Amino acid sequence: MRPPLTHTDMQTAWVILICLLASNPKVTAMGKCPITTGRPAVTPLRNGDRFSDAADILLSETRMWVYNSIVEYIQYTCMSPMDLQLGMKGNALGDVLNLLFPNHCYFCGVSLSSGVCICPGCSASLEIIEGDVCARCGSPLGPDNIANGKGCRQCDELKFLFGRNVSLGIFDGFLRRLVHLYKFEGRRSLYRAFTGLLLTHRRAYINQTDLLVPVPLSPVRYAERGFNQSHLLARSVARRVHAACYGSALCRRGNAAPQSSVSSQHERITNLTDRFSVRAGFENFLQGKRVLLIDDVLTTGVTASACAKALFSAGAGSVDVLTLARSLKASGALYLSADRPIMK
Repeated sequence: MRPPLTHTDMQTAWVILICLLASNPKVTAMGKCPITTGRPAVTPLRNGDRFSDAADILLSETRMWVYNSIVEYIQYTCMSPMDLQLGMKGNALGDVLNLLFPNHCYFCGVSLSSGVCICPGCSASLEIIEGDVCARCGSPLGPDNIANGKGCRQCDELKFLFGRNVSLGIFDGFLRRLVHLYKFEGRRSLYRAFTGLLLTHRRAYINQTDLLVPVPLSPVRYAERGFNQSHLLARSVARRVHAACYGSALCRRGNAAPQSSVSSQHERITNLTDRFSVRAGFENFLQGKRVLLIDDVLTTGVTASACAKALFSAGAGSVDVLTLARSLKASGALYLSADRPIMK
């Protein structure tokens, strides 16, 4: 009888598999792989981009996609979670991946030994919100944004059905680019970086909740994007703080134009025609609970309020919001739109 495969045998087999994948032109040129049905999003060339920049983007994303595909495959077939944790960090498999698919910072191009898309130096330049903030919408307070009895100048004309919002940073600069990469260019592995940032800067706020619920996508939007960015983030944060995450609690029906494609405050408020509801069977888990709603960007709060209304109807005790970025209102009640072109 053939002896069972050892941990070392399995590790060696996966290193060989990665080498074969790297030598396959379909993998390096198109990002396709026989392990999963999807493929990494490849950023198209923009005016002014150098070919080496596009190649770096392609290699970095392909590297992360191949790694994630193999990890998912191993988790469900070959190794236990403990074996995976012990076998994937700092070993030959990681070294081979780093050699075949170099990881670079999207902003400055420096090589990364760990993490995705952004180096520690550029991470320190993110527009993190610190100091005094609005207790209602989470906008930073200052001479141009003074708190008042209704919140602040950024939110006093808005109606929220949730308690409060807290954001990691301002939707501008590096943070805006990262959110754009995460949502619209398929860099789903960025949820790890965002998780670390949220836990570093907003852990106390997160710890005040009982469970996390992500804002859902419409079926059409999910089919286009291939993943729900809020769900990935909520699940990752929940695991780190040992909280419950109900990723399927909310259901979204309709196909309104994305809020990120609308910049006018009035248009954003009237644009959302989708209907939100809590799926059957989740009401018992929500009764009297402190729910933290997870989304990427808060602008007018229309989507978050619609979700909060559904959660309250199902028995939630309180609903607060945690977002990656707060989009600030400029002149004419216009907001910075995530769908506008971003120049590197």
